[in-house]
Amino acid sequence: MKIYIYCDATKINKQGNMPVMIIVRNNKGRFLVNTGLSTKEKFTGREFPKSDKNRKAKTNALGRYLLRVEEVCLNNMELDNKRLKKKINEEVFAKSSNKSKTFGDYILLYQSRLTNEQTKSIYMQTYKRVNEFDASATFETINRDWLERYQNHFSSSLRKNTIAIDLRNIRAVFNRAVDDEITTKYPFRKFKISSERVAIRDLTVEQIAMFRDCEVAPWLEIYRDLFMLDFYLCGVNSVDLLMCKKLTNGRFIGKRKKTGAMIDLPVEPEAMAIIEKYKGKDWLLNPMDNRRNYRTFDLQWNKHLKKIGRMEKVEGKDGAKKKCVYYPLFGDAFQMTTYVARYSFASIAASIGVDRETIALCLSHSWADVTDHYINYDRKRVDEAVRKVIDYVNSFREDRSL
Repeated sequence: MKIYIYCDATKINKQGNMPVMIIVRNNKGRFLVNTGLSTKEKFTGREFPKSDKNRKAKTNALGRYLLRVEEVCLNNMELDNKRLKKKINEEVFAKSSNKSKTFGDYILLYQSRLTNEQTKSIYMQTYKRVNEFDASATFETINRDWLERYQNHFSSSLRKNTIAIDLRNIRAVFNRAVDDEITTKYPFRKFKISSERVAIRDLTVEQIAMFRDCEVAPWLEIYRDLFMLDFYLCGVNSVDLLMCKKLTNGRFIGKRKKTGAMIDLPVEPEAMAIIEKYKGKDWLLNPMDNRRNYRTFDLQWNKHLKKIGRMEKVEGKDGAKKKCVYYPLFGDAFQMTTYVARYSFASIAASIGVDRETIALCLSHSWADVTDHYINYDRKRVDEAVRKVIDYVNSFREDRSL
């Protein structure tokens, strides 16, 4: 099977643009698929000519199309070319002969191309709300007034930041559609997405000590202990902690998945004790040994952190078995998550005089990367700050009679 580009100079429009086609050649013959992209200058290969307007965006779109076309072809080799072409048009280019596409259809198409499951679920929520508000919406009917009405419609039932997420998702679909030349409409030029600052959730040093020393059911210990490990490692993001395979020369070294920034942290005895307790075979920590994806444990971890505190067994209704009722250590209103470790480390470090630049280094927000001299100097500052914070927490020993 071969897939390549063809610029059809026999179909130049009034603006002087010719359509960019994809040719698929296999053992059943060949066929052409219109990408919806166009060019004024004929080219071969996979990059639009320098003279083309929006060259970078078009080249990126073409690259995505070629990959998706190849994927559809490889996954549907049993189809004849007529049905294969139809499937490519429907799955790659959102073309359907039996109905016109709504904006909701394009959200689903955009969502289907994402790889992160959590992001996909967020787009699905946006899709449901867009359909609830205006199921017949299209690129042509969505304008500034539509966006304002959408915002007002959900203002009484959703948080401002949830609406902002929806609007950013809608904008992302528009950006992709403009790049792919599906539409020239763009209602966000004069529309500002507003959101509100979320209060940072952090614990005091006394509360961190209380959490560390809180007695819990045996099955909850791992969630309490790994939270403390996270704290001792400056609140490193859970994905970076769970996806770590091993320590390097006794240090926690890697790159942040979120930003690519360097992570280089000391593993103090308090942290090492927890690592040894939950040591994995193929990973640093054993919760990952039988998982393909960190996210399943991460979700459990955040869920069960909210159960750490006091527990009571209460009688079930109509003679049913007793059930456990959990009373979170810091109340129902406090949203206990792994991020709290990060915020708390930074807050406690600041409270004992660690300067902001060093705190930023601890959080892997920045690292000097010019010479080894600066790297070693920064590492020393981080090591001293981490030890100082842990010693401060250790000075608070909670009475276990909670």
